[in-house]
Amino acid sequence: MLPVWVSPVHARVIPLSKQLVKDGMTILEKLEEAGIRADLDDRDDTLQSRIRDAELSWVPYIIVFGERELKSEKLSVRVREEGKEIKTSVSELVSRIRLETERYPSRALTYPKLLSQRPGYKKN
Repeated sequence: MLPVWVSPVHARVIPLSKQLVKDGMTILEKLEEAGIRADLDDRDDTLQSRIRDAELSWVPYIIVFGERELKSEKLSVRVREEGKEIKTSVSELVSRIRLETERYPSRALTYPKLLSQRPGYKKN
């Protein structure tokens, strides 16, 4: 596995349904404000397919959320390095990723933050 600071994307936000994409954009903006390279999977694929794509892309942190996570403010985050899922808030996740990427060079995301807008991904 690549270190987090080298990974093209530090975190991928995956909402459970299409209705939660707007809330996903809010989470994405908070991550971007903190200098974390993140994107949002807004495609119409199944949840399992979107999670699998993130795993095949070697994304270090996969944030999967639904209504329950939004109400409790504790997101379900799959941590690739540890091979397990944790419950954490956005601010705690930002602190964790920043700790792993501090003192390393940083560059902004160089392609669209919505997966549906990227070449190579199927469109509706």
